[in-house]
Order: sequence, then C-alpha cells, then structure tokens
Amino acid sequence: MSCSIYRATAWLTRSSRLIATHYLLDVYTTGFSPQTWDVPHLWPQRFAFTTLRDAREIERVMDIFPTWKPHLEHHLFWNKACAVLDPLGALNHLSFIQPPSSTAGSNNSTTLVRVSMYHHFHSLLGASCAVCRINTPYNSEGVGAGSHKRSVSTQYAGTVLLCKEHRKAAAFCGVCLREAPRTELEEEYTQGVPVGCLENEDHQTWPDVEATCRSCRAQVFWMRVNARPEWRQAVNTHRWATLDWETRSTVENFIDLGEGTIQDVLQVAEEKHWLRSYTKLGDMLQQALASSRYVSRAESGEVYNSDEELSEDETDDPEMLSLTEDAGGVKGLAISDWARNRILDGHWISPADDWFHNSANGRPRLAPAVHPCPWNRWAVYEGALDEGQRDDAQVLEHPRPKTHLAPHAPSYALCEMTYRAFSRLMGEILSPAMRNIVRKIVMECAADGTDPAVRANRMTLEDVMRELRDESAWYNGIDWLERRTNARLEERRRAKERDEDDSSSSSHSTGSHTTSPVLSTTTLQTTPSPPPSGKEDEAVASSPMTAAPPVTTSPVQKSPAMIHPIPYVPVTAQHLPYYSIEAFAYVWREACAPLYQCQCSICERAMLNANLAPGSTVPTQAQLHPSAVAAQLSPPTNPTPPVQIKIQDAPIEPELAVVQGYEDDLDGSEDESLDEDGESERGDIDGDDATSLTLSLSASISVPDPDTPASEVQGTPQVAATTRKRPSTELDNDAFDELHPGVTFPTSQPSERGGTPPKRARRHGSFDGTLSSPAAPTPVGKAPASPDSSPSRQRKRSSEELELVDREAPGSGKRMRSDDVADAPLPSVEKGNAVSPPSVVRTAQLDARPERRASAVAGAN
Repeated sequence: MSCSIYRATAWLTRSSRLIATHYLLDVYTTGFSPQTWDVPHLWPQRFAFTTLRDAREIERVMDIFPTWKPHLEHHLFWNKACAVLDPLGALNHLSFIQPPSSTAGSNNSTTLVRVSMYHHFHSLLGASCAVCRINTPYNSEGVGAGSHKRSVSTQYAGTVLLCKEHRKAAAFCGVCLREAPRTELEEEYTQGVPVGCLENEDHQTWPDVEATCRSCRAQVFWMRVNARPEWRQAVNTHRWATLDWETRSTVENFIDLGEGTIQDVLQVAEEKHWLRSYTKLGDMLQQALASSRYVSRAESGEVYNSDEELSEDETDDPEMLSLTEDAGGVKGLAISDWARNRILDGHWISPADDWFHNSANGRPRLAPAVHPCPWNRWAVYEGALDEGQRDDAQVLEHPRPKTHLAPHAPSYALCEMTYRAFSRLMGEILSPAMRNIVRKIVMECAADGTDPAVRANRMTLEDVMRELRDESAWYNGIDWLERRTNARLEERRRAKERDEDDSSSSSHSTGSHTTSPVLSTTTLQTTPSPPPSGKEDEAVASSPMTAAPPVTTSPVQKSPAMIHPIPYVPVTAQHLPYYSIEAFAYVWREACAPLYQCQCSICERAMLNANLAPGSTVPTQAQLHPSAVAAQLSPPTNPTPPVQIKIQDAPIEPELAVVQGYEDDLDGSEDESLDEDGESERGDIDGDDATSLTLSLSASISVPDPDTPASEVQGTPQVAATTRKRPSTELDNDAFDELHPGVTFPTSQPSERGGTPPKRARRHGSFDGTLSSPAAPTPVGKAPASPDSSPSRQRKRSSEELELVDREAPGSGKRMRSDDVADAPLPSVEKGNAVSPPSVVRTAQLDARPERRASAVAGAN
C-alpha cells in the first residue's frame, strides 16, 4: 500500500514538473520580450528580466493547481532564478532555517533545515532592488537594498521592491524595468539612442505604471497598429514620408515625448486618412498653403520669380500647416464638399444613420436616383463619375459606387461634423425648390379659395419628393396658375380626342346594322341637346383669383431662371432611415413656415418693424418672397408730409345752458360709480360709435400747407388720424342736435389737469385758479385761457361737471332735486354771445350720491 502511494506521488511530481517545464518553454517563446534588451551586449539584462517574468507565470500555475504547489516548489527553475538574483551568494544564509526544538528546555542542538529554492527566491526578492538586479546582473548591486517601504507595481514582474535611488519619479521604465541613465543628457551620451523614461499618460494600455521608456512605447504602439487593417493603412510605414502632417507629428510626439494615448493617436491617424481618401482635404490644404505663402511674400515686397521657386519653398512646419488648416477652415470646407457631393449624387442617407447602422424596417439603404433636368448637361452632377465616364455618352446609375460604398467617418466627433454639414447643405440645396413648391401651393389655393396650410400639411414625404423630381420645381418665377390652366386644357383636349376616336371607331364597326336616331322611336318628340362647349369650364379655370393670397409670393418672371445646383432625386423615400427623414422633413418644415405665420395687423406691424431695424432679417419671409419684402420696405420717392388737424372752437349759443336732456344723463348709476381717479364710466363707448367720430365733429378741420413754418402752427394741436372712443361731449352734441336742430352746441376747450379732482365736494369756501402755465391745473367749470394752452386731445367729463350743467339748464326738461342749491347765482346769457361757463362754488350738497350727501349734511349740521 505504501509503495503504491509512493509511486503515485512520484508520478505526480514528475508529471507536474514536466508540464511546468513545457509551459515555461511556451511562455519564453510567446511572452512579451522588450526590444530594449534585444541588443547583443544587453542579453544578460534580458535574461534577468525573463527570469522574473517566468517566475510570475509559474506562480500563477501554482495558484490554479494547489495540489501541484509542493511538487513545483522544488523545480530546477528556482535554482536558476536564485542564481540570477544573487550571483555571488551574498544571501545564501537565508536558505537555511533552524526549526524550533520539540522538547522545552532541551539542551540538544538542533540541525539546520534547508528551505526550498522557491522560498529562497522569495527571500532574495524581498530583500533586493529588482531594478538594480536587472540592470546590473554581473555584481551584487542592489542585493539586500530593497525596502518594503518603497514598492512599486510593474506590468510583467508584479510588485517589486526598490532602493533609494530608483524610488524617484521616472527613474526607470515600468514595462521593461530599464533604468534611465543619470547622465543621459550629458554630451557623452548624446550620440546613442536615449532611453526616454517619461511619465506615463496612457493608463489604458499600461495601468498602474508610472513611467515608460521610448522603446516600449514604440513597440507597443506598432503592435497595436498591426492588429487592424484600417490602422495599418492609416499609419503605413512604407509611405511614412507622404503621411499627413498631423498624423506624423502625433505619432512622433507620442513615441518621443510620451504625449497622449495610443487610442488618441490611432483615432487622429484614421480621421486624417479618411479625410485624405474620401475628401479633397489634401488639395485644398496645398492650395491654401500656397496662397498664404504668396500673400506673406507679397506683403514683404518679394515676388516669386517662377513656379519652380514656389515649389522649392515648401516646408513641413507643423505650426504653419496647423494654422492653415484650422484658421483657414480648410477642414470644414472639405467636409462640406463631401456632404454636398453626397446629396448631389442622390445618396440622401444621413451620416448618423451610417454610424448607428440604422435602416428603414430592414430595407436596403440604397435607392436609384433620377435627375429632374437630364437634358441640361450643365445641371448634371459629374463629381462622382470615374475618369472617362460621361452621363451623356451612356446612361449611368446614380448614386455611383464611389458615393454609396464609401465608409462612414471613423470617429464619433468627425461623424458629428459630417452629420451637421449634411443637414445644413440639405437645406441649402433643397430649400429653393421646396419654396417654389410652397409658392405653387399658395397660388393654386388662393385661386381655389382653400387654405394652403391644410394642403401642405396633408402632403407626405413621397409627395414632396415627387414634386422635386419635376423639373418645374427647379425654376424661379413660374406662373403656376397659367401652367395649371394649360395642363387642364391639354388634358381636356386629349380627352376630347379620345372620345372622338372612340365614337368614330364604334360607328365604323356597327355600319348599317344600326337604326337611324331620327327614325328611332326612342328619339321621337325629343330635341337632342347640343354638345358641351366647354366655355364654362374654361371660364372657371381661367377666372382670376377670388381672394388675395394669405402669403405674399415672389412675382412671376417673364423668363423663369433655373436653380443651381440641381441634385439627383431618389425615386422613393421608403429607404430613408430615421435621421435621413428628419433632415429632409426639417427642410420641408422650414419652407412651409410662412404658411403658419399670423396675418393680423399686430403681427404684420411687428414684422415690418423687425425688417426695418438695421441688421435684422426675417428668415421665413426672406426665403419665401424676398422681392416682395424688398418692395414693401423700399422708401417712397416723394414722401408725403404728415397731416395736421386743427380744431377751432365754435361759438357758444345761448340755448346751450338750457339743453341737457334726460337721455344724455345716461344712468344715475353710472354717475354714482366713480372710480378712484374721479372719472366716470360714461366714456366707455361702443366701438361702432367710434367710427362716426369724423361725422360728429362740430369743429372745423383744416389741413395746413406743408410749406407753412413750424412757428405758425406751434399752438395748433396735432391730432393723429386714428380711431378712438367718443368722449361724452360728442354724445352731448348728438343729443342737442336731436332736440334743437339748427342750433350749434358750443364746445368748451378741455383744460389740462395737473392732478385728479377730489372725490368729495368741499364743504366750505370756493376754488378757482388761473392757468399760469400749460402744466398748471385748470379748475372745474373754468375755460382755458387760450386755445393754444388746450391739450391735443379732449378728456372725459366727470360727474360733477355734468351735475353743474344740469343745474345751469333748468328748462331742459330734467327734474331738479330739491336739495341741489347753488351758492352763487348764474349770470344771464345773451343769445349769440360765446361765453365760458361761470365759476361755481362747490359745496357738499353737489354730491349726488345719497350716502355721501347724507354724511355731508350731517357734518354741516
């Protein structure tokens, strides 16, 4: 039994060691080997590095198979590893240990026990500087110099201890563990290749690594480039001299200076390769660079002697190229040109749909496209044709493979730029034709008396694309009404010809077998109706517009002009994915925007003011009818002076003081409902009465001559000719005219009030002021000193003034109140003399409201 167990243990030991040996051979050939140690005189350093790397791999196998660990601890690999770390045997005493005594107080000396080489290797590694042992494998430098206080994580050797010298920042490479020479920048080291240990910025490629050397950065970078064919094509070493300037400078900065990450460098290289392969960036950059050089030399007074001198002056300065490309906008021009060619060739798939691989319900994203005007060779886009191809020589399918087989932008940022350029140029190319379609809808709906917005809203994308395939949509200034009339007449003529052909063929086929309609019993005692003349239909078709169009359109041109450029239009819109439909629908919504604008006077006035403001335009109007807006905004050649209306006072008749009917009092409730400002609600007149303002004015109106100086009309009030509410004085005039025809009602000039009259009448004293200035208040019941001091518009009469007039006209038919007593007698008025109303002493009993009158009487008693 014991023999079988022994044999099984021996077999497991040999098997595990054999497997570990073959695994080490495989790791040695396929594992990472830094190129910095490939130099022949650095092979001992390479041997030390691979030893630490393989030791870590063996430990991984021991962790995976714990039962193999006791057998693999005595593998001969650990003997070699200990010899590499301590070639002189300075720490051999660490390979022996003294086990504790089995009996307490025993004086017998115990023998030393030798530990496995695996444990001895870890003892050496935990007491030495790994960087020193790899860089100086010939001596014992760094042995016993390691400290647990100074440990660092490396990519292939794991966590190692460091000495005091190597604990500094960027003192060694965390990948190959090569130290940076302390005198690397001195003259004797300038001839060789520098190590270039710099701080690590690419933590995605080398996590937990503080610094990397130039050799490791270049090695890992080219390993990543060879992983994908697109990257190999973007960064091709065979044509390194012809690479884009930005790609070349980015790669050099990463390898030599450690700037950026590998992913960023590959992204820039792929973007520049896509721009140079599928756009005209290279040609545009060369032209911009030559132009900038010519301008700079011309400004300095120098000129080019020949074309050879211009070509010899080329340089590879990255700063100059960067300024030319970025500041000059060459990159944006190249992307816009790519998007424009894509639209003109009929491939209306948005770059966003290419990036997200969107499709319309699984349909292919390629549809044939036709040109609206194929007969015009100057309007046909030929940018996607190969060399030697011509559309006029042979019928070619569009879009061309050069357009729809091109890959999308390699990065999200570049794809977003192409998406925005595609959407913008889609609007620039299709907007003129879509505005013509909207113009057609407006003119036809205006003639038919229908709403163009409803018709435009009911149109689908297929309908709009069908209109775009019509050549008439690509002409400006077409008379759509005449075109529709001609089309209807042509259709009616063709239908009439078909009917005649059908009738003639039917008559020839029947021959003499038919009965004459004159002898037929079904036609007796009937009169055949005459054939339709078609004049009524023609009159309806050619009738003028019954109503003005709701939206102003551009005028009809005598010879319509063709729009440029004209793209190929797809035959259907069912293949368009989400973002492509959004871009197309957005252009159509912008073209239809004027149909949904408010046409009220307020909005029209605001639109006119916005157009008159300097530097402001209304996009929707400018898109739909620029000529009409320009005609509306153009100033008149002969400006008409503003009309001035002078209102003169009419003479006051004596019958004025006795005329005030019961009907002019409106309502007693209205007099009682005075607001806080002391004004009555009598002034709230219906809007219909305001239209008769010019008919009810009893004053004379005169328009002064435009040549009259301003000093002569300084006192004349300027009245704006606008409709307003009728004041109470005009209502008094109407009532007076009804009761006493032929008698003129005197109109007293309203006075300017500096403040609001008091709400309650004063109990004692009187008030009567003189008008010293236009700003001074005029007392109630007083006429203004002169017509020049009157305001430009009349004010409403308060209830107190109306009560005053009631008391002054006892014969007007209104019932007088018993408690309304005036404190001062009224002067006699002679007929024919125009006098002002006398000043009145206002008392508390003038207040017509019962509650205020009662309180006033109580206070007086």
